[in-house]
Amino acid sequence: SNLDPAIRSTLQSVIRRIQREFKITTVLVTHDLSEAIALSDRTAVLLDGRIAAYGPPEEIFSRPPTSAAAQFVGISLLLEGSLDGDQLSAALGTIQVPVRSAAARPATFAIRPENLRLVAEAGLNTLAGTVEERVYHGEFVEYQVGINAQRVRVKSYAAAPFSPGDSVLVQLPPEHLFELDAQGEKQPPG
Repeated sequence: SNLDPAIRSTLQSVIRRIQREFKITTVLVTHDLSEAIALSDRTAVLLDGRIAAYGPPEEIFSRPPTSAAAQFVGISLLLEGSLDGDQLSAALGTIQVPVRSAAARPATFAIRPENLRLVAEAGLNTLAGTVEERVYHGEFVEYQVGINAQRVRVKSYAAAPFSPGDSVLVQLPPEHLFELDAQGEKQPPG
């Protein structure tokens, strides 16, 4: 685990090659999410001694089945509110979601921070906020944006020269929102 990035990447390639060549089942225990995703064809997330999520790494990373698993894989924006038609009224504001409800009902939606966008003009699912923090990570810039008394984490891979105190618009693309039920279990699409 304490290997430099180049050696770690090479070692991961060797492990994947050995797994394929010898067709062996491997159980890897790690707290490094990127390592788990890179080396697995099935991933289990264990929380409090129970499996909170199990499936292909792409699914666990992009659309985890529970709110606890979502938070474990870096999704900090969970939108709880009332769904009426395709409109979710939540503390952050009202947004359009990819699910329709015939009658108003409670609902929770989630979205990954890298799927949020900082945009120049108001449009579908844009919420006004203020940059509270900016951290440069080399490959991306991570922003903490204050929206309606909540902090929203946005990972931007585009050149977005915002600084703390700047007013910004955060867009939540509907195609990246997914629903969790009241117990935190993922709902089937549609």
